[in-house]
Amino acid sequence: MTEIERLVRRRAAFKAQITILNNYLNELEELSQRKDRFINLIEKLDEVQLQIEEITTNFDVELDERTAFESDFNKTLARARYFLQKSKTTNIEQDNDNLSSQRSETGSDNVALCQNLNNLKLPAIEISTYDGDYDTWLEFRDTYESLIHTNVNLSDIQKFHYLRAFLGPRVREIIASLAFSALNYKPAWELISLFNLNQIHEESSQALRKLIDNVSKHLRALTILDEPTNTWDTLVIYLISIKQDNETLKHWEEAKSGYVNPTLDNLTTFLKHRADMLETLEQSKNSKRVIPRSKGDNKTKAFVASKPYCVYCKKDHYIQNCEAFVRLSIEQRRTQAMKNHLCLNCLRLGHTSKMCYASSCKTCNARHNTLLHEERVSSSENEQTVNLSSHINFNGDQVLLSTALLKIFDKNGKCHVARALLDSGSQSSFITEDFCNKLQFDVIPTKITVSGLSEAQSNVSGKISIQVHSKVNNFSFKNSFLVIRNITETLPNFKINIKNLNIPDNIKLADPHFYKPERVDVLLGADCFWNLMCVGQIKLNNGLLLQKGKLGWVIAGRMQSNPCTTTIRNFSKANDIDKQLTRFCELEEFRHSKPLSNEEKLCEEEFVRTFKRDSEGRFVVTIPLKQGPEVLGDKYDIAKPRFLSLERRFKRDPEFKKRYINFINEYKNMKHMSKIEHPDNATFSYYMPHHGVIKESSLTTKLRVVFDASCPSSSGYSFNDLQLVGPTIQSDLFSLLLQYRTYNYVISADIEKM
Repeated sequence: MTEIERLVRRRAAFKAQITILNNYLNELEELSQRKDRFINLIEKLDEVQLQIEEITTNFDVELDERTAFESDFNKTLARARYFLQKSKTTNIEQDNDNLSSQRSETGSDNVALCQNLNNLKLPAIEISTYDGDYDTWLEFRDTYESLIHTNVNLSDIQKFHYLRAFLGPRVREIIASLAFSALNYKPAWELISLFNLNQIHEESSQALRKLIDNVSKHLRALTILDEPTNTWDTLVIYLISIKQDNETLKHWEEAKSGYVNPTLDNLTTFLKHRADMLETLEQSKNSKRVIPRSKGDNKTKAFVASKPYCVYCKKDHYIQNCEAFVRLSIEQRRTQAMKNHLCLNCLRLGHTSKMCYASSCKTCNARHNTLLHEERVSSSENEQTVNLSSHINFNGDQVLLSTALLKIFDKNGKCHVARALLDSGSQSSFITEDFCNKLQFDVIPTKITVSGLSEAQSNVSGKISIQVHSKVNNFSFKNSFLVIRNITETLPNFKINIKNLNIPDNIKLADPHFYKPERVDVLLGADCFWNLMCVGQIKLNNGLLLQKGKLGWVIAGRMQSNPCTTTIRNFSKANDIDKQLTRFCELEEFRHSKPLSNEEKLCEEEFVRTFKRDSEGRFVVTIPLKQGPEVLGDKYDIAKPRFLSLERRFKRDPEFKKRYINFINEYKNMKHMSKIEHPDNATFSYYMPHHGVIKESSLTTKLRVVFDASCPSSSGYSFNDLQLVGPTIQSDLFSLLLQYRTYNYVISADIEKM
């Protein structure tokens, strides 16, 4: 007996058993068990059929055989499921009849309604992946809670599985520190909810009360779950602050200056008082009486309270206070004012300088703004130079301000030494932008104007809360600092001779180099100044004073100095025509290439070393990397959910799927990509997520697949982080446009793929 004859006989035996099962299909008592037996036989029959098809020479006959038994199988299985469903429905109806006999007429109607709803066939509800977008948070939360969070048939570990699957990479980082266990599911869900509080866009007492209630609810739940919420004040204050409307945030920034270290209770109390005040104002507005119209002529006047707006940089301030506008030359300022149709006298919209009632130029009293005032210099053919100098002699004492050296650790734990000025006359503490950038901490955006002497104003770019350590002892404290561009000039502004000061040897100075003029990085204001002072003073020679403090001994005071001479020079020069022509030619010249940075040099060296052409004439070069690819962590858990999300979109949009497949096939045909036959054998693997971008206006490619090389892996590095940045080899757009003046013909082309 040949192999194929043996398989045919075996197939016949399976078909005989299936026929017997089919004959007993009407016996409902055994139908459920027989259905499972029937499916098992079909699987075995299919396995035998595959073996026959592999060795048969008459494939068409076997294909007809397969088509026949698969058709019979589907019909039989459909009948079995129909009878089982019918039996189940009959039992439900009998139970409902018994129940309805024991209830009132109203109760019977409710049971019937529930029965109809349960039997109604509805499409499956899909939960979209939540990627941190606040606009989709409510939809995701309500859908997830109704389908999974409140589902009593799911265990906590199963719910945790689903929660991680439906969170995007950015949101998943919130719960990354929690171990994957059933006990941590509820804390994970409460943390996600706490980080996604609703944004308040305008002042509202109801919105503030709802914000307080939601925060309190989530924190109570986390406290019950044994989470250390009592140490989360700084984090929760930040989360609440970024959800407040602009006016409430402004009042909170003003209110918290009275606290050394604001707590969550301080913020909650402030928000409650703020909500009470807004509620009172809202009630006052609603209770205003309606004034009856008079019988005389009625005239309507509208008064609009507008916020400051700069037409130059598009920010919330007047153009006179715009740093970018002030940095322009006088001619550029005048051009911008005329371009934006501003009044040349007050630099505002809506009227001309002839109709302006503002004051004139403070320099020449002409009808233009002081920022547009230009000194008139008489021109001459020869260069004219005037050098004026005057010497001012004065006898007086110099005042030494107290300074201290601090240790501050950055985001990565690296220690930085900052020079601090101790100033009890400042309401807040400050830190310079340069030093703040070294720390790499997140800065809370804050809009505050700081006023100094003669009402001189400086803008604050943000706020940061950091731990400060003494450099001479173990004392440390936490304080909030406003970020400002510059605090003051180098201090002291003169070098001090310390030979005659007689400072005791056992004294540990907070700033051992107090006598050297150096830059100031931090200003410690009155919000922490008096807490840093201790009892103890020592008077030194020359009028200086040693004051004991928690940061160490500080030295300050008035000191006698020798008469000094300050030289003030004024140098004025009018350029001749030769200088102006030289400058004109320099401006008209094409710019020379700038020198390469170290990273750009490494990138070029890597290109020269690995560049080649393959057998087909294509250019080949390796990707220049700063570090080896082994520093990249696991990316599979991030790439897979995004790919599954992409497949769900394929089901919803067949045209999108078709374009996507065509694009990928084109990549394969052009050998831009190849299939990995044995991915499990690779010593290192990196999965890169991708998505499609549609641009209907494109002439060449309607859909373009974008590979997300900026998505971080489990180690925190992305593929783009490892790549060297090469020099810019193409000219900037302005230079290209200038070349249009040189040539008669210009060829334009589009790069299909980069």
